[in-house]
Amino acid sequence: MHTAWPKRLLWLIALWGGSVLTLAAISLLFRLLMTAARAKSLRADAERSEKGLLHLIFTFA
Repeated sequence: MHTAWPKRLLWLIALWGGSVLTLAAISLLFRLLMTAARAKSLRADAERSEKGLLHLIFTFA
């Protein structure tokens, strides 16, 4: 019974690490989606504006 605590500690660390990596992957996915939505919005604004493509180029710079 005395040797069970290292195994439990390893499981705890493994589960914690897995959950942290999962949350990091989900947050990266949300960040990519929000960046794509922003780029799409900026493109639509540039197409509607009289400045056109130059406005789009300088907005991303």
